[in-house]
Amino acid sequence: MATNGIIPRVHGNIKRVPQWKTKLTIDIDVATAVKNFLENYAEIQGLPSPGRNVNRITQSLTLLPAEMSYKSVYRDFIAGLENDSTLKLLKYDAFRKLWHQLTPYIQIMSPRTDLCDTCQHFRNGLQYNARKEEEARDLLKKYKEHLVKAKLERNYYNKNTKLAEEQRKLVDEHFMMRSKTEYCSVDATAHYSYD
Repeated sequence: MATNGIIPRVHGNIKRVPQWKTKLTIDIDVATAVKNFLENYAEIQGLPSPGRNVNRITQSLTLLPAEMSYKSVYRDFIAGLENDSTLKLLKYDAFRKLWHQLTPYIQIMSPRTDLCDTCQHFRNGLQYNARKEEEARDLLKKYKEHLVKAKLERNYYNKNTKLAEEQRKLVDEHFMMRSKTEYCSVDATAHYSYD
């Protein structure tokens, strides 16, 4: 105390990496292996998101089928490894954390995700029927053209709903103040949407 003053106690295990057999140190090699697996898996099993992307992810989403889960993808990852691979020690929670950190643009489709019949047709065609690369490329091209048309329809829908909202405000301000308005006497746009 007289020579060093008051200093914090240093634990004896500082700077030692735990060497338990059930643990795996996650380094760049493990992270790269998981990322490569997920990207290849999504390329085979997944489809590009057919609708708008409400997330702030700049990369386009790839959706895995709704019947999959994080656990099933993890089991496929472990099953695809060689018997002597140290990656077999990677636990499910670590795999899932790496998935969210490295590839947030690969997601599992919610069962509620709406796909139109045409999107479903292209999805099935890409997943099951496209045996040749040329066939798959042609289907993907048609699928992207369909998505462009769907985006135009969505823009048209959004424009009309905005117009209907604005005109509804005008109707409320100008016509609803009167005690009685003649039927169909207001020249305005109304928008009806069905699910």
